[in-house]
Amino acid sequence: MTSADIERRLNSLPLGFATFKEPMECLAVPKLPDGSQSVYQIKLDGYRAIAVKSFGKLNLFSKRRNSFNRQYSLVFEALADLPDNTVIDGEVVALNESGRPDFNLLQHFRAQASRIYYFLLDLLVYNKRDLTRLPLAERYEIMKSVLKFEPSRIRKRWSAFPYRLATSSARLRSNSNSVPPIASAQELQIAPRR
Repeated sequence: MTSADIERRLNSLPLGFATFKEPMECLAVPKLPDGSQSVYQIKLDGYRAIAVKSFGKLNLFSKRRNSFNRQYSLVFEALADLPDNTVIDGEVVALNESGRPDFNLLQHFRAQASRIYYFLLDLLVYNKRDLTRLPLAERYEIMKSVLKFEPSRIRKRWSAFPYRLATSSARLRSNSNSVPPIASAQELQIAPRR
């Protein structure tokens, strides 16, 4: 998608306000669905967090709309480059020495602040345009093009180790270097494609 294509697509969308948006919940299932009607991602074992920048003011919210601004201050500071009038969905995650998610480290956020990152999941509002009516794959393409962060605490899920956007026909291998090993399909979160 070219810059002009993205601009045309964004301009065709309805206006949307940059306010807190409740994140889409994933469905845990015992077996991956057949066909191409679903996308999946490996669960990161962190806290869901919505970043909102409106009228130049940035906020980082939990999925229950509590402020994460002070609790994850290094992530909050790293999100300063978020464009105005934008809402992103992500997950606050602590990574251990091996680079794998570690929820226990996240619980000790004061002592482990240097290990805490924000993984981008979805772009909900951009430049006052509501993207939630677009298919997830299209939102990812736009997100990759328009969100630019300095390498720091912000991780882009489309290129990070634990992420794989695919249809259920793709195979997950526990010996793969690109994804952490999984014990069962119960560790996957399935989201219906919109």
